[in-house]
Amino acid sequence: MISQLRTIVLATAMFLCGAGAATAQTATIQVIHNSPSPAAASVDIYLNGAGPAAVGGLGFRQATGLVDLPAGSYTVGIAPGGSSGPGDVIASFGPYDLAAGSQTVIMAAGELGSDFGLFVAGLQTAAPGGQVSVLAFHGAPDAPTVDVAALGVGNIFPGLAYLAFQGYLTVPAADYVLTVAPAGGSPIAAFDAPLSGLGGGTAVVFASGYLGASPAFGLFAALNDGTVLALPANDTVDAEDASWSGFKAAYR
Repeated sequence: MISQLRTIVLATAMFLCGAGAATAQTATIQVIHNSPSPAAASVDIYLNGAGPAAVGGLGFRQATGLVDLPAGSYTVGIAPGGSSGPGDVIASFGPYDLAAGSQTVIMAAGELGSDFGLFVAGLQTAAPGGQVSVLAFHGAPDAPTVDVAALGVGNIFPGLAYLAFQGYLTVPAADYVLTVAPAGGSPIAAFDAPLSGLGGGTAVVFASGYLGASPAFGLFAALNDGTVLALPANDTVDAEDASWSGFKAAYR
């Protein structure tokens, strides 16, 4: 379903904007699903209250590839996966004005019935040769503001708040170990970030899940083609000295 997204979205946008949309200037978007609520395990996305679904069956921790839309204003409706039409939309956001030539990442995050929403940032799709550009997003509902550091490099995303983006940061394309710490504190967990094969490319790295519940906390990287990589846990941090439970208790 996701592999057919470009065709579906372009067809939907042409329906909304009329036959002239075929020659309109375009804007590029990427959508990432990062809401851990069970009721949002899979979502359908509608544009401007019309069907068919522009995105069908987008699962938690999945992303679309880069999608081109005719430039214009869009209201985005979210419905449960498998919806029958725009009448099933349970939440709408926008309008979002997508200018010609713009590139935008749209992150669905937060918990249904609480702080669920769509969060947007400028999207980069290329970096200088031999380097990689990284955008960070904090989407873990029960985690405080955090510092994300790269061992041997330093604090690369300081003070990253819940439901906020930070970046882009451009670094040499290499393999890194990323540590996560409460803002101003000591690292509490570490993850491998194999970026050596992404020279000239970009990634959106997002914190996801819960510290003390399921789905469990982790770091993930969404690439331009829609691939989402789970960053493997690294044992750099000594579990005897720090634990997620202690991290959470300190910030209740």
